[in-house]
Amino acid sequence: MESIFKDAEDAKRKLEEAMRNYETESAESEAADEEEQDAKNEIIEVLKPNEEKLAAWVFQQPLSSDYDMIRNMSEEFNLSLTDAKKSMPALPKSPLIGDQTIPQIVRDLRYMRRKFKGNQRIKISKTIDHLISGYEEHIQKSIDSIYWLKSYQKPLLDMSITERKLEKLDNIKDDHTRNKVVDSLCSYWESSIDRKSLDYGDKYASLTHLMKAHKKEFNSIVKKIAHQSLRKNKKELIKDEVIKTVCEYPGKEIKDIKNLLSPSYKNKVSTQIISKMLRSNGATVIDKKYYMFSDEIKKDIYSYVAGVIDSDGFITMDSKCSPRVGIVATGDRGKAFVTELHKELKVGKLHLDQPGYNETNRTTSRLNFYSMNDIEELLSKAAPYLKMKGPQAKLIMESIRIKRSYKKEDWAKPRLNEIFKIIKYENWKDAASSKELDKYDINVDDINKYRTNCKLGLMDEMDTISKTDVPGWRVRDMTGDIIVNLYNEGVYTISLDELKDKIKDKLQSKRMAATWWDKLVAQKTAEMQNKPHGNSGIKLIKKKEGYTINFEIIKE
Repeated sequence: MESIFKDAEDAKRKLEEAMRNYETESAESEAADEEEQDAKNEIIEVLKPNEEKLAAWVFQQPLSSDYDMIRNMSEEFNLSLTDAKKSMPALPKSPLIGDQTIPQIVRDLRYMRRKFKGNQRIKISKTIDHLISGYEEHIQKSIDSIYWLKSYQKPLLDMSITERKLEKLDNIKDDHTRNKVVDSLCSYWESSIDRKSLDYGDKYASLTHLMKAHKKEFNSIVKKIAHQSLRKNKKELIKDEVIKTVCEYPGKEIKDIKNLLSPSYKNKVSTQIISKMLRSNGATVIDKKYYMFSDEIKKDIYSYVAGVIDSDGFITMDSKCSPRVGIVATGDRGKAFVTELHKELKVGKLHLDQPGYNETNRTTSRLNFYSMNDIEELLSKAAPYLKMKGPQAKLIMESIRIKRSYKKEDWAKPRLNEIFKIIKYENWKDAASSKELDKYDINVDDINKYRTNCKLGLMDEMDTISKTDVPGWRVRDMTGDIIVNLYNEGVYTISLDELKDKIKDKLQSKRMAATWWDKLVAQKTAEMQNKPHGNSGIKLIKKKEGYTINFEIIKE
């Protein structure tokens, strides 16, 4: 018995020692991860203005119209007007539970609470309190999103603010109306501050009446904003109902779609109007039947695409080691499906109504991706959601990187052949026949060796090595931008044509020269002189007279 207790104590000590070692290693690993993350954040800070920078800049601007604000942001950060508009703070959508808003649910719960007593009544009261506190956070976020009222939140909260009022305030785009709103808030605020130092009396009463007058003025300005600017008209409501019906019941003809509409809309719209609505909203028509993707699919399109690739798609390489990705579908529904998918992704090539090779001889439709740019864009966003074809996607991304930047290396061609065999093995390992694997002399032992020969780490190291013969200069590809490190700090400007002439002998391909707008990758640069005044940062600015590249030179 004593030996059993002794063994248990020894095991306990060993376990405690192992736990202490594990905690120490975890702390060291977390510290290293934090240092790495800090370094990445510093790089991002240098490369481009992030959302926090844009938001900070917006809230520091003087009161002006929405158009002036977007134009100024476009000039300040060298953005297009469309990108600048997208970067503006937006009013958050009202939270819904089912089809009801939070105030509606709270009202229903209060009516329900009257029927209960004891613990059930207390639980309902706590639920109501949680909903109200969550709704208060939503209201505060909505107030914060109205950037031109950021400095006037204190008097604004005294104006009996509702979500509808905030929607109306957010809809004010001109500077004249904004100035009137701010003036009424400031006048109310001044009267409130003056009243604080007074005791009850005539002066206190007159300031109270003045505050009420300013509050009334504020509410009258908000009241004049038409509800039509916030509410959808009948035509928009009918259109939403029609689109919702097509998404829920795809493959229906116009007459069937009309019959499926709710009674309140069915008699207010003709089949011709329904057809026009659907076509104007990009519905796919196959043999007089209509198909559309729902908003839920569009919002998370790449996770949906990943599921389709896993089930009805392929990721492979051809005999020349070129990457290929595709989605296959049959029949009219399949044709409509790949057509809708092509509209949403805006990449790839459609092959419709191809002859079928199955027992039913149904036509086959395909959405294939041939371009390395298209495949890289697709897999970079869909790969995290892949369950079955994830290994093939990672190998394809490695092959694209090799073919883009390292195809002249001695190890490039052998590694591409290895990737070809690994992908072929992954795609055919569960097949009943080994004919396809025997065709390319593929066996499991070789595949295991190929897996350990990944070149991603080597390519990462090579990216950091100097690629020029000019002392003190380095050109590096990081997060899709070029960082040029020189011993002297500053901003250097050189025209695109001049830069091309200087480094044309080092360009890897003619195709690369044509993709300067998307990604500027150079292996050699020449000495740049004359520091002009301009915006710092790494930017490619499009102008009428050509392109100008601004490099931020940073010291290592």
